[in-house]
Amino acid sequence: MTMARVIAGKPSAEVFTVSAEMTVQQAVEVLAARRIGAVPVIEGDQLVGIFSERDLIYCAAKEGGGALTRRVRIGRGGTRSSLGSSSLQRCSES
Repeated sequence: MTMARVIAGKPSAEVFTVSAEMTVQQAVEVLAARRIGAVPVIEGDQLVGIFSERDLIYCAAKEGGGALTRRVRIGRGGTRSSLGSSSLQRCSES
């Protein structure tokens, strides 16, 4: 499933995003405020990944409360479509 297909299936035209420079805490606040489980991550005008509840859980399991101060940023290669693997990699590097 592509992002375009997901967005096209939304009942409203409003799509919430987070910046790759935001902290995990800030991204979680967006998820909670909007009552959604995942959000596209934007860097400039480019989609660089997706941040989800699962990313938070994996990173928090590895780092504890320190996970909340991490940036929501995809790995250097920029080739992943989801932050899940990238989040785990960053958590294991600390």
